[in-house]
Amino acid sequence: LEDVASQQKSFVALLAAIAVDRGVLDMSRPVSAYVGAGWSKATLEQESAIEVRHLLEMNSGLDEAFGFEAPAGARFFYNTPVYAVLKSVLEKASG
Repeated sequence: LEDVASQQKSFVALLAAIAVDRGVLDMSRPVSAYVGAGWSKATLEQESAIEVRHLLEMNSGLDEAFGFEAPAGARFFYNTPVYAVLKSVLEKASG
């Protein structure tokens, strides 16, 4: 098997754009609105501030182990594991 982390980011971003265009995904909704609370190791308050767009923009504020490091939107961090949550978000949003 090959690591396709960078390839998946482009493909997932394209799917997210299609979902937004079709009205099934709202980039400003919290990630937990799609996948449920407790998907990260942040407190529920910190986690609820992480919007779908923060995953796409890689500024969720989480580390690679899903622990809180900074408020959502505060800093960029190239974080493949957290970005991959977008796959579950898209699955839930699209049914």
